[in-house]
Amino acid sequence: VIGFPIDEPLLLSDNINSLSAEVSEDALTNPVNYQAYPQYQVAQLGLHLNELNIRLNKAGYLPSLAGFGSFQYSLLADKLSEGEWYPSTVVGLQLNIPIFDGLNKKAKVQRAKLATEVARNQILQLESAINLELSNARINYVNARRRLDNQEQNLQLAEKIYNTTQVKYKEGVGSSLEITQAEQSLYQSQQNYNQALYDLLVAKIGLEKALGQ
Repeated sequence: VIGFPIDEPLLLSDNINSLSAEVSEDALTNPVNYQAYPQYQVAQLGLHLNELNIRLNKAGYLPSLAGFGSFQYSLLADKLSEGEWYPSTVVGLQLNIPIFDGLNKKAKVQRAKLATEVARNQILQLESAINLELSNARINYVNARRRLDNQEQNLQLAEKIYNTTQVKYKEGVGSSLEITQAEQSLYQSQQNYNQALYDLLVAKIGLEKALGQ
């Protein structure tokens, strides 16, 4: 790290440690939960509406039977206080039978079926895209995790070599050139570690996005 003392160990803050913490095993192995993706929920809703539209248009071919009725009193007199009230009741059924409509219903059903098939294909394409994105995100995360582990080991080794070189130099059995080379190696290891840490954080965010989180 620029400006960081070479002879002090590189310590990570709690926030960085938390961000770089390993994801759960479930995130790397569990099947895809498509319902976690808003775009998938929208696609499913569109398919459901198209299926309902087919049923609605097909219902236009079916006869319909409706009942009706009424009950009332009638007064046969000039004044309310005179005459008698006579009840009357009307009850009936109304049967509607669809007739030829110039193939209008058939065309509507065909259009609804086509829209439904398109919606199904869109869902399949969306599932494939989600699967591919998640698979790539998992691979990227695993590789980034492995690179960070390797760079951490390299950093620890570079720190050990640097400390040993300092001791040798103080005891008069080492050279300033060895100190310079050890410093450069340690700086490079720190930079490599920081880059690997950054790559892991990016991969972790990508994995969370691919999981619909």
